[in-house]
Amino acid sequence: AIQARSGPQCAEALAEAQDVGLVSCPDMELARILSQPKELCSMLAGASAERLVELRQAHGLGVADFVEAAGAVAASLGEGELRAEASKLAAAILRNNDLHGRAFEAELSSAEADLVEKCAARTREALAKLKRERDAFETEQRGALVSAHQGRTETRSREVQASIAGDCEASRAALHQEAMQIIGDRIVAERTLVEQRVEGL
Repeated sequence: AIQARSGPQCAEALAEAQDVGLVSCPDMELARILSQPKELCSMLAGASAERLVELRQAHGLGVADFVEAAGAVAASLGEGELRAEASKLAAAILRNNDLHGRAFEAELSSAEADLVEKCAARTREALAKLKRERDAFETEQRGALVSAHQGRTETRSREVQASIAGDCEASRAALHQEAMQIIGDRIVAERTLVEQRVEGL
């Protein structure tokens, strides 16, 4: 009866279970809810959005269950009662949409914060690597300069200094460009991941 999601069948099954003295269990509670479509509709119309989510999660209720209940109730209502019930259901839908909207905004904010933190971490890593490589390169070049001073003339030493300065500047520019490329690629990848998560919601 529960698998069929049929209110009348659930009512019959529930009555049989009570006749044989079965102890209440989650399946019996779900059967009780499905067997009373009017109560289910009232739950949808009157419960807060948070409470409605709790009830749906606790009993595995889906949209089809509420649609089935609404159809069963509508068959026994007059036009005025139908209008009133429709108004209540519309308000419930708005509450539910608001809840999901707030949940989505919270998840999006969390994803954006995570993206910013990851990008900041990658930036720190790239800059630290850039500094290490620059320091190592400059140390190596200073060693080369000392060696040049030891066995060459002052004129040659000035030429070596000029060459080292040019090499250092070129290295700094290349390392900076590499770091910026790494940071840019990482930001694009993380943003793509956030967009995919948002589209999957």
